[in-house]
Amino acid sequence: MNNYDTTPDRRGTGSIKWDQKPHESAPEQIPLWVADMDFPTPEAVTKAIAERNSHPIFGYTMAGDGYYRELDRWFSRRFDFSIEKESVTISPGIVPAIHAAIRAFTEPGDNVIIQNPVYYPFASAVTDNGRNLMVNNLVERHGYYTMNLQELEEMAASAKLMILCSPHNPVGRVWDPGELEDVARIAEKHKLIVVSDEIHCDLVMPDAPRRHTPFPLLDEGVAEQTVLCTAPSKTFNIPGLATSNIVITDSRLRRRFREELKRSCGDLPNCFGAVACEAAYREGEAWLEETLKYIMGNRDALTLFLKENIPDITVMPLEATYLLWLDVRPILAKSSLTSSQLERLFIDEAGVWLESGSLFGTSGEGFLRANIACSRTLLLQAFEKVAAVLQA
Repeated sequence: MNNYDTTPDRRGTGSIKWDQKPHESAPEQIPLWVADMDFPTPEAVTKAIAERNSHPIFGYTMAGDGYYRELDRWFSRRFDFSIEKESVTISPGIVPAIHAAIRAFTEPGDNVIIQNPVYYPFASAVTDNGRNLMVNNLVERHGYYTMNLQELEEMAASAKLMILCSPHNPVGRVWDPGELEDVARIAEKHKLIVVSDEIHCDLVMPDAPRRHTPFPLLDEGVAEQTVLCTAPSKTFNIPGLATSNIVITDSRLRRRFREELKRSCGDLPNCFGAVACEAAYREGEAWLEETLKYIMGNRDALTLFLKENIPDITVMPLEATYLLWLDVRPILAKSSLTSSQLERLFIDEAGVWLESGSLFGTSGEGFLRANIACSRTLLLQAFEKVAAVLQA
């Protein structure tokens, strides 16, 4: 059993989450912003890293057969999705992989689709590479998000590539197979390459209405047009080890992707990331299941706290990820603040760092994102401080 209520002090470790300040004059913060957990990584992972660290040379590294075997076993067991060794390209991260895919499969000026509100590096990956951003906004009805498939099909007719977020960050949706089949149908019809960011695929809540479906699993045709982005980083809290697995079944697409990745950032694994990934997929499942139950408990505890103490903040349904999407539109309507101004108010007056929904696109205005992968005591303490500011 892990003790999630007592977490290590991360201050002074170079942690972006804990050591970075939102602005120069900000008071000390309870950081609920960037997406990493405050929970220690599985013991099997730290043991594997310690064993590798016992060797005094940290040279260029290749992933061994065990690495690919455990990756395949994990996805086969959890998603009925088999991953062949030759289809995998190791990347230092999913964001660099998305940049590489955009450059490999599109030309400057080509249209690329994203679905806001969405993880904000998607938009910059498109525009920073000189491509044209097309935004297919998700539709929110009665506190639940769905896709605007009619608009997506209209956009797909003139687009070359789509970045899919599945499960979705920040709205917390696990797309059902029917929704994904519609996206696959559109992609196949218009020969649209789909870069599917599935970094949160393992972080589905135990009470979610469905399990995650890998996009290439829908059918062989769409699999040949898919760049599947996976990583152990969010699942096992090892983002600092910079190891992601990009799965491309089509050999021509894979070759183009690898050439572009080598030009930009290389495709050799971090020596610690390689052993950590293998150990995590081999021995980390029990840790993950226990961690998901605790995060779900955090979600439920905060939902109840807000209902009783700050009814103007509503928790949107969280099916996956550990990132809560908070509807603060009633507060903004009463105060005439924007989401960014409310974020700043909580930073300066409460010492609580949440993320403004406007970072995730204009359709995120009226929302805040909160990372709840921390101790329950700290989470509730943070929102007690928020409540005090709002009641002042």
